[in-house]
Order: sequence, then structure tokens, then C-alpha cells
Amino acid sequence: MQRQGWDRAAADYEALWQPQLAPAQAALLDSAALRPGERVLDVACGTGQVSFAAARAVGAAGHVSGVD
Repeated sequence: MQRQGWDRAAADYEALWQPQLAPAQAALLDSAALRPGERVLDVACGTGQVSFAAARAVGAAGHVSGVD
């Protein structure tokens, strides 16, 4: 039952939640002050919006792992 609910919500999840989560995600990334070459573990990463932004911040010399 739970899986069916998430399967139905998946198509719209990003579009519905991203605008609401964006301010918190920006504050998190700002406070993390990531630099090139750093390693990041994103726990409860959801669809990976913070993980992707972190990957851009740490660049090719860094590494980001996301787990949900």
C-alpha cells in the first residue's frame, strides 16, 4: 500500500515540493560552506536536490554520496 502511494506521487513530487523546500535547502548549503575537493554524505536525500548542489560545489575533486 505504501509503495503504491509513493509510485502515484512520484511524477509530481519534485514540482510540488521543490518550491517549499528551496529556502531550507539554500540555508543548509550556505551554512555547510562546501569547498572543492570535500566529501559529503547527504542522509535522507530524497530526490537529491541538495546532493546535486553539493556535487557542483565540491567539483570533480570532491565526492558526494546520497542515501534516502
